Amino acid sequence: MRLLDVRKGDRIVVYDHSGMVSAPRAYWMFKVFGAERVKVLNGSLARWLKEGNPVSTIDNAKEFAHIICKDREPGTDEDFDYKLNKELLFEYEDLEKNNDIILDSRPSFAFNQGHIPDARLLPFNSVLSQDN
Repeated sequence: MRLLDVRKGDRIVVYDHSGMVSAPRAYWMFKVFGAERVKVLNGSLARWLKEGNPVSTIDNAKEFAHIICKDREPGTDEDFDYKLNKELLFEYEDLEKNNDIILDSRPSFAFNQGHIPDARLLPFNSVLSQDN
């Protein structure tokens, strides 16, 4: 994140073009490491393009520096201290101690190849609208 100049206090918007696979993962990773102002772009890049919004073909490393600082929270200029928030994680050892509901969000073909015992299948794409 230092190389991209992304600080925990920045407003961060993640998106993808693959049917909302990687954007939610990026969102989660930012959250679990302490970033608080993270959002997922509603509808992904496909919707952005469909609505005729602009896109850039400039290398993002060059373009990034003048975009990210637009809405930085005061006092976060040097905030690169990403630390794992273990409160947001569930340990393997806890699976046998609780009666938690375990949801597997992979596609059904992957679930059918093997899953955690008692896990229930909820494919990620089954909870998305038509435009993701």
